[in-house]
Amino acid sequence: MDKMQPIGVLDSGVGGLSVLKCLHQMLPHEDFIYVGDTARTPYGTRSEQEIRGFVGEIIDSIACCSSELSNCSPSINGTNFGQATG
Repeated sequence: MDKMQPIGVLDSGVGGLSVLKCLHQMLPHEDFIYVGDTARTPYGTRSEQEIRGFVGEIIDSIACCSSELSNCSPSINGTNFGQATG
């Protein structure tokens, strides 16, 4: 991974902070961007299309390369989100 690009951590609330802590411990020399979308939580009641829209908006708004994030192939509702963004 290019050291110039931070690792994006996207969460639909604040539970991802524990994941971010573990990632930071495992990858101490990496930079991270954490986005906790508490304004639209919970995601569990939302449609896949709506969640994809939220994620797209967030990726577009952060200073992280969206193609770098899509290569990680995050999963939303059991589907491969990377296919939609790549």
